[in-house]
Amino acid sequence: MSLMNNCFLFAVIQMFCCNDYNTTANDSSATILSTEKIYEGKYSHNAFTDLVFFKNTFYCVFREAKSHVGDNGTIVILTSKNAKTWQVLKKIKIEQIDLRDPKFILSEKKQTLYLQIAGSVYNEGKYVKTKHFVLKTKNGKIWSNLELVNVSKKWLWKPIIYGDSSIAIGYRAGEKLSLYKSEDLKNYVKSKDLSLDPKGVLSEAACTFDGKGNLFTIIRKNYPGTYFGTSQKPFLDWDWKKLDNVIGGPNIMVINNRIIISGRTYDNSKSKNCRTKTFLGEVVGDKIKILHYLKSGGDTGYTGMVYKKGILYLSYYSEDEKCHNPNNTKTSIYLSKIKL
Repeated sequence: MSLMNNCFLFAVIQMFCCNDYNTTANDSSATILSTEKIYEGKYSHNAFTDLVFFKNTFYCVFREAKSHVGDNGTIVILTSKNAKTWQVLKKIKIEQIDLRDPKFILSEKKQTLYLQIAGSVYNEGKYVKTKHFVLKTKNGKIWSNLELVNVSKKWLWKPIIYGDSSIAIGYRAGEKLSLYKSEDLKNYVKSKDLSLDPKGVLSEAACTFDGKGNLFTIIRKNYPGTYFGTSQKPFLDWDWKKLDNVIGGPNIMVINNRIIISGRTYDNSKSKNCRTKTFLGEVVGDKIKILHYLKSGGDTGYTGMVYKKGILYLSYYSEDEKCHNPNNTKTSIYLSKIKL
């Protein structure tokens, strides 16, 4: 969960809220093949995943810490050749900085994999400021040193590559979202503020391209609802829809002309402690169609997605495979394989 000023308290509270949304699941156009726990670790909170396939290898990244907030997070990178057996490749830690929200950025043109990491800087337990860092690799084994990104006033969420540039949407609680561009993934320039109502807290925004020049974004808004936006180069003018469901930690891909999304939402058919779920879905018109609720409950979500040969690989974290358990709040990293 990204922290910006005091919005983390709001975000933690909202995870366990109950909301009335009409959803369906277990769609025949998506079949879950397996769901496995791929990392547990010695600390109690493993969360905020991302996933990429690079140089014939899967990479899964996440934050490992003693708690959801209030601890310095360590970034863990796992690797696997077959998405079954995973090994720890690298751990990244900076004293006095809570590293969070690691996001892979893949440049096919440069054959380079980047990793952006956000960090909350604290002084005597009080949030002071945000920092962003980036590192890169050409072969997946040797990584560069961390370099500081120039954006500190807003929290950047999952930049993506377009041509020779990267694009990212940044947020700060109570303010408009801002669209940023960079030529080197270190020095970003704000292109414009997005004209969406910031009330209710606009925050995490994931983007993708459809292969036809269209840029899609899905944006978290508490409460209610989620924004879905479409734009074309130079990405200054946007068409917006307000979708009919709530998503936390959103992710988005276009697969076979379907706008596939994932993240955290609520299954209203379950009891209070069991409603928070990681899900797979798609955008259909102004609706979110739930394809599946994954094995998840309580503190959960923040997905990574890779699509290969008809299979969607989806990483996420969960407190429990079913429900919130106040006596056992340990979270682990999971990977689902879904046929689309």
